[in-house]
Amino acid sequence: MDKKSKNKISPEPINPIVTWNSNTSDSEFRGQLKEALKQNQHNNAGLQQIEKSLREIAYADLLETVKHELVIPAFILCSCLIEQILTFRYGSINIGSNEFQYFVKEYLPKYNGKALRDDLRNRLIHNFSLGETYILTHKNPNGHLKNYNSQREPIIKTILNLEDLVEDLGQALNTFCHQLKTDSQIRGNAQHSLQQYL
Repeated sequence: MDKKSKNKISPEPINPIVTWNSNTSDSEFRGQLKEALKQNQHNNAGLQQIEKSLREIAYADLLETVKHELVIPAFILCSCLIEQILTFRYGSINIGSNEFQYFVKEYLPKYNGKALRDDLRNRLIHNFSLGETYILTHKNPNGHLKNYNSQREPIIKTILNLEDLVEDLGQALNTFCHQLKTDSQIRGNAQHSLQQYL
C-alpha cells in the first residue's frame, strides 16, 4: 500500500448533520448542531460530524500546508490536530500534559510525548521558537527520528521530519476514527467533549 492510499482523507462518505459555509455564523452553526444532536437519540450524527471535521477540515488543512511547503505552520497544525483528537479521545476540552503524553504513547508510540508537547505545542506555538529535543525538517525521510549533532550546539537533537509526522498522524486519525465506531468508552468521551464545545 502506498503512502497516498494509507492516508486517504475519507475512506467512506460522511454525511454531515449540518453544514457550514461562509454565510453561516459560528453561533448559527452551533445552534443547528445542538438541534440535530437532540433529534438523534444515539448521537451517531455527532460522531459523524467529529470524524468529518477531523478528516475533511483539520487533516485536510494540514495536508494543504505540507503541499505548499509551509513548514512551520504545518508543524503547528500537527500539534493542534493532536490536541483536537485527544480532546475527543479523553472526553474533556481541558486537556493537559498527561493526556497529551497518553495519546502519543497510544497512537504515536515511536515519538516522545513530553518532547512533542514541549517542542511543538509549548515552544513552537506559544513562543515561535524551537525546543530542546527535536530539530524540525521537511523532505528528509532518511533522517526522521535520527540523532542530529550540530556544530553550533552542544546538545544532540532528534530530527523530526514533517512528512513522516503527518503520515503518522494520518494513521493515528484513522485508528481513532475506527475506535469512535467500535469502542463505547471512546465514543462516550467524544460525545461528552462535543457537548462541551456546544
